[in-house]
Formats: sequence, structure tokens, C-alpha cells
Amino acid sequence: MKSIFTQIYGILIFCAFSATASSETFNVSNFGAAADGKTDNTAALQKAIDACSSSGGGEVVFDKNGVYLSATLNMKSGVTLNIPFGATLKGLKSPLYKRALIYAESVENIGITGAGTIDGTGAEFEIRDSAPNRPMLIRFDKSKNIRIENIFLTAPAAWTLFLFKCDGALIHKVRVFSHSNYNNDGFDIESSNVVISDCQIDSFDDAIVLKATKSDSQVESVVITNCIVSSGASALKIGTETLGNIRNVNISNCAVKKCKVWRIFYEERKAWIEKYGLTPEIAMGTGIMLCAVDGGLVENVNISNLTIGDCHTPIAIRVGHRNRGVSDELKSSMRNILIRGITAKSESWIASSITSLPAHTLENVRISDSIFHLKAGAPKDKLENAMKSAVGEKEKNYPSSKMYGTILPASAFYARHASSISFENLTIRYWNGEERRSAFVADDVSNLRISGCSYEKSLTEKFADIKSCKNAILESNSPLD
Repeated sequence: MKSIFTQIYGILIFCAFSATASSETFNVSNFGAAADGKTDNTAALQKAIDACSSSGGGEVVFDKNGVYLSATLNMKSGVTLNIPFGATLKGLKSPLYKRALIYAESVENIGITGAGTIDGTGAEFEIRDSAPNRPMLIRFDKSKNIRIENIFLTAPAAWTLFLFKCDGALIHKVRVFSHSNYNNDGFDIESSNVVISDCQIDSFDDAIVLKATKSDSQVESVVITNCIVSSGASALKIGTETLGNIRNVNISNCAVKKCKVWRIFYEERKAWIEKYGLTPEIAMGTGIMLCAVDGGLVENVNISNLTIGDCHTPIAIRVGHRNRGVSDELKSSMRNILIRGITAKSESWIASSITSLPAHTLENVRISDSIFHLKAGAPKDKLENAMKSAVGEKEKNYPSSKMYGTILPASAFYARHASSISFENLTIRYWNGEERRSAFVADDVSNLRISGCSYEKSLTEKFADIKSCKNAILESNSPLD
């Protein structure tokens, strides 16, 4: 059997050439399109796309500098949109602009390229969380062999790019700036055999997220590498929607940092500064968020060589029982998670967490060879009140690092209801004052291993607080000078 890297490399090469197999070009000006920022070009641009596909495929070229206004365009097989530098495809708000500015369903060998811009005009729609009737910027459904390269995507009304049940996609050197409306995710991937490389994403909501919104969704063989990621929520995420299965994911060599600007601000976040010790002007939630909460399976995830800054919490892993849209009897599972080579600095008192529910499965998680610089300095009375309160199970809650509604009893990692959890060769330091919590707290964890960790001493005597755990091994851990 071929390795996953061999398979993905083959997909990358295939996608790079298949969408441009024909050399024929179709200039949109020849079909009556005008780049004047006034004309409704929907019909003209669609004619160019249809003609290109009917001829056997090729490039539809936006051949004039300026702004091409358009409502929804339907991609056809064999067509690549070439939007060069100086040209902008901009959403025209009308009854014909729905679902997405660029939409495809059940087509193959399609692409979007060029150094130009695709602008979704997202601020002209209702600006509200979960507001209806807001189109995405790009949505491709049940399509094959997709290439999106060297393009600037901005101002969607909802998600920026959604690949739903597609097979084979290369997303390369794409820039995203999505701060025009709520729910402005960067890339939402519900597809298989996908490579995302060398991209820059700056988004109001989750930046790169894999999800399974349908119970029959199978998200497999996804590679994310060499990206710069900024988010007002989770930078790199699996879930929240996990009705189907997500497996065989590799994330590597990415840098996580805060957004360049912050145009929309949740009113509730103003209270977070005092409640969680959040550094002002840091909007990002979690660097790495992995969750299985709707009855599906997440397995075989390899995350390596990331720098994470400007976030509330470096890592949050959650297996829950929200079960939205599926039988309440289904149990969620997550297993075989490897996270290594992380350098992270947190900007709140919220610890990283690895938690499940007793009847669900969270197993084989290893975090190793990483450095965590954690924010200390929480007021003594706040910590004492938090430590006296039991950490609730929060069975149906939306999964996030803040879902427990309190400061967790650990400063570095809190683990509960899991098995085969390993922390190896970690360095843990603090900034912003004294820390009063244990670095690790584990509750109902079997086969726990904390090994080779170096840590800055806190005011508590316990480096690790182990509760109701079976086969816990703590070895070769030592305080820093």
C-alpha cells in the first residue's frame, strides 16, 4: 500500500496540471463583461464559463484591470478562472447572489488562479452571528480535482472557502482576509485528498477547520503545511461538526499569530479580560482545537513544528456528546493523536485541556518535545474559588477551551476521562507573575505518562496532581534552575 505522503504527492501533481490541460483561453471582455465596477456581469461571465467548458476546457481570463461585479457564478468541468493582478471579481448583492459567489457541484478539473482578488461584499449583508441568507465566497460540492492558487480572497458574508464532499484539491499560496461579517471562517474542509500549503489566513472566525457536517461524510488524507494562520477563534481546528469521520491528517510547519485588525468584536469578550486574565487586544481563542462531539470518529492526527503566539490557550482536545443532527445514542471517539515540536505562549490563565466523557473514547494522545510559556499571575482569591469548585462535565456544551466556565486546576494541562495519555520532554515556564497551580492535573486517566519534563516551580508543592488514575508513571521530571 502506498504511504499517505506518496498518495498526496500524486494528488498534488495531478491537480496542478489537470485543471489546465487545455491551452484555450476565453477573455471575458469578448463576452461583454466590463471591469467598471458598475455593470452586472453575471450573464456575461457565465457565458464565458459555459463556452470554455463546452469547448473541452481551458482558462476564463479576466483580461482587464478593474472591478467585475457579479452575482453567483456556476463553475463547469474543465474551467479555470484566471483573475490576474489588477482585476477583482466582486459580489453584487442581488437575489441571484446566493449560496456562494463561485459555486460548483458535481464537476471536475476546475481551478481558480491569478494574483487578483475575489471580494464577497460581505459587509452589505446582515452582520450578525448565524444570520441567514449570507453567501459564502467559494463553495464546491461533490467535485473532483480542484486547484486554487495565488489568489486573494476577502470579505465573505459567511465562510470564505468550503469544500464539501470533494475528492482531490490543491490550495496553494492563497491569501485570505475575512473580517467583514460573523462566521468568517478561512478554509472549511469536508473533503478527502486535500493539500493546503503556503497560505496566509487572517479570519474573524476559525482559520483552517476540518469538519463533517453529515453523518456519511468521510474526511481523509488532508495535509496542511507551511501556512501563517491568524484567527479570532481557533487557528487550526478539527470539528466542531463531527457527525462523520475525520482521519489521517497531517499539520506541520505553521505559524499562528494574532489578526492584523479586529473589525467585529463580541460584546461578551470585553468581560474575558478580567475573568480569564486575557491580555487586551488578544482575540484568538485556541491555537490547536481538536474535538469529536457529534457521534463521529477522529483518528490518526499528526501535528508538528508549530509556533503558537497571541492565543488564549495553546491546545484543547474534547470528546463530548452534543450529537447535533444524529441519534443521541451515538458515542464520539478520538484516538491516535500526536502533537510535537510546539513552541507556544499563552495570553490567559486558561490551561490546555484533554477531556472526554466517561462513556466515550479518547485514547492514545501524545504531546512531546515542546515548549510552553504560560501566563501566570491570577489573583489568589480567584484561584482558590476555582479550585474549590468541581469541574463540570458540560456534556452538551459547545467545545472550546473556555467551556468549563472557570479557571481549570492545572496551569499547563488538565486531563480527564481518557486513556494512554503521554506528556514527554516538555518545557514549562511562566510569565506575568507567580503561579499557584500544579502544572498537570489528571483525573480518571488510565496509562498516564509524564516523562522528561522540565518545569519552572510554582507555589504549590505538586508538579502533577494525579486523581483516580490507573498506571500513572511520572519519571525523570525536574525543576528548572
